[in-house]
Amino acid sequence: MVKAEKKKSHSKNFVVIGGAGYLGRYLVKGLLSAYKDVRITVISRNKSKSLFFNDARVEVTTSLINIRHPYDTLYNLAYDQGVGYKDTKKLAEELVHQLKTHLSQGFAKRLIHVSSIAVHGKTFSEDSVNPNPLRRISTDDPYCYSKGLVEKHLYELAHSQKIPTYIVRSGNIMGPGSVWATKLVTRLIDKQPILGLREEHPSNTTFVGNLVEGLIRLSKEHEIDDAPLRIMNFAEFGDVSWKKWLDPIVDMLQIKPEHWQTDDIKNFQPSLKEDLKQLKREMLRVALPMLAKGKASVKYALKFADLMDAGKVKEKTKVFVNKTSQNGLSTLDVLEYNMAQVYLNRIAFGLENVPQSVSSDLPYDFHTAMESILGWLKFGEFQLIL
Repeated sequence: MVKAEKKKSHSKNFVVIGGAGYLGRYLVKGLLSAYKDVRITVISRNKSKSLFFNDARVEVTTSLINIRHPYDTLYNLAYDQGVGYKDTKKLAEELVHQLKTHLSQGFAKRLIHVSSIAVHGKTFSEDSVNPNPLRRISTDDPYCYSKGLVEKHLYELAHSQKIPTYIVRSGNIMGPGSVWATKLVTRLIDKQPILGLREEHPSNTTFVGNLVEGLIRLSKEHEIDDAPLRIMNFAEFGDVSWKKWLDPIVDMLQIKPEHWQTDDIKNFQPSLKEDLKQLKREMLRVALPMLAKGKASVKYALKFADLMDAGKVKEKTKVFVNKTSQNGLSTLDVLEYNMAQVYLNRIAFGLENVPQSVSSDLPYDFHTAMESILGWLKFGEFQLIL
């Protein structure tokens, strides 16, 4: 009887590519809590990231090549964005090649890939039952281009390898210390514009605790086993406005937020001139330290900087909003224009095509999610910055 019980309660095995990142660390922690008898292998370029995991059940390695044992689920949280589109394409193809080589050996039972709702309409026809990749990936945004390339390749991989595959398009992740929570706080403190004047701009957000719970539940799903691929949007707070997230933070920090004086992205236009200026500043910011290796190098580097009007490179790179106007339209560089698109977006996503067993009774409602973020702010003592 004892032997039979041990055989029945076999251990769970997971591999998490990008497990040392923000979402990855929460996912690993969630898997450790969900399963007592579990083995988790984190793939990270930097093996020193093992310091994040003080648990004997977690191992950190640098490559999928080192995984030689069968396991339940491969989570891919990683993506690579290169210097240009050509470099980005190369990096995406290298990542998918590694996945294809590994999965062809039959180690993993399923693949769960975390993408972004930002690629909606830019990679696939939006038929969640029979998604088909579009012929050309949108190059409007390097981030979407990178995410879209990986999605397209995984579509082909899922069908060729016949491995059950989930593509989870995550909403903008809110949580203690998340990129989007930090963006709101830092832009508020730096007096940078955050959103339009109206309240109806949806944030298309997910809370990190809910996303992690959803990813863990997906590893238990059997519904996909009859189909090679399922694409879903995971943004349970998709219809919550940015203003609703911002108001409690404003109350805590006692700062009046700056607004763009419009609520329509059509009143902005990306400026090629500003993009080229930004590119020049970034190139110089990287190049000057490389050149300055000796007295002669410093001398010529500084002359070069004077010629390029880069005497205040560091300060200039912090300035994203061009307050000048051309033909009555505000012109923004690509970074700020993309930010404006997110904050002034009018399309709300939700939990589309997510199995009910995954989406029901998620652990965090808006109130508890907001309390978690405010607790992070108190702990970080952001009030003292002012």
